[in-house]
Amino acid sequence: MAAMILRPFLLFSFVCFYTGLDNVVKGLECHSDPNNPFKVWYTLSVSPPPPRHESNGNVTIKRKNGQLSYTSIQAAIDSIPDQNDKWIQIFVNTGTYREKISLNRSCILLEGANAQNTLIEFDAHQDTLASATFSSVAENFVAKHITFVNTYNYNLYGRGIYHRTSRHQSGNANIVTQAVAAMINGDKSAFYDCGFFGVQDTLWDNQGRHFFQNCVIDGAVDFIMGNGQSIYDNCTIRMLGNAIAESGGVGYITAQSRASDEDPSGFVFKGGVVEGDGKAWLGRAWGSHSRVIFNGTYFNDIIVPEGWSAWDFVNDQVKYFTYTDQNCDGPGNDTSRRQFNTPLTDQQMQQFTDLSYIDAEGWISNQP
Repeated sequence: MAAMILRPFLLFSFVCFYTGLDNVVKGLECHSDPNNPFKVWYTLSVSPPPPRHESNGNVTIKRKNGQLSYTSIQAAIDSIPDQNDKWIQIFVNTGTYREKISLNRSCILLEGANAQNTLIEFDAHQDTLASATFSSVAENFVAKHITFVNTYNYNLYGRGIYHRTSRHQSGNANIVTQAVAAMINGDKSAFYDCGFFGVQDTLWDNQGRHFFQNCVIDGAVDFIMGNGQSIYDNCTIRMLGNAIAESGGVGYITAQSRASDEDPSGFVFKGGVVEGDGKAWLGRAWGSHSRVIFNGTYFNDIIVPEGWSAWDFVNDQVKYFTYTDQNCDGPGNDTSRRQFNTPLTDQQMQQFTDLSYIDAEGWISNQP
């Protein structure tokens, strides 16, 4: 069985394992600095280690102004108190940071110099649960101007942001497998002008309410997946058909895992662009009540005309899907052959596309 269709055996374990994560950091109210227009109380700085750096990356260096500068992002995170309730900025200077990062502190703003040149990368892939370059289990998290990359497969099939050409997959260079760039488990998490680059399972939007604005997401197979309750506002989604050419070049953009009528989750795409090469289904059902909505999106001609795949949920079960692409444009916008399309009234569409779908209490406006 090709790696790109291995998801079914993982469905039960993923849904059960991640229902009520014991280590999710919850319930903290984040306080802003009333004297700082950017709301943060203080800033930690991270810069790449110097060439041939011999340390483990957890060394702190005194700067001339007395502030601490770190040579790894994880070290900066670990320096923050466990029960932090004040907004703290971790500013990441231009560079490539090769590290696996686990964020388990609340009230953190992780901000890069710019998304094109501030990269966090790793290439774990042996186990999907442990493969994420960046994973977050904390509520109240913001990321800006930074890119998360799982370089396994991506260096070969991606968009050329790397200078390296080494085929580092030890003889399996053409086997695409699950390799997560970012896994988001914390509620009230927002991403602005960020990149998520991988091939399969790039962005694991796993659980909680999330907001993505002006982000770029690369991938080929299920590259936006999970059970998040999320709005993607004006994001660019890029299908890497050349990465799965040996499997026909046809991939899947989403794999949403909503499992019941009571589950509030769903992926909502407002505006933005779907582009790339090869062909792509808009989504396949990772859950019996899978919900994905595109509204006002421009589709390149890569979209499979049928649009949506039932995957393992067939016959009577398809009535529980909420799949729709409405008010969209572009050469891939022909809906005449769409499967399972669920027409929404203007009022219903407004309920999903309004920020209140994820933000009834105003948490986004309270973040820095």
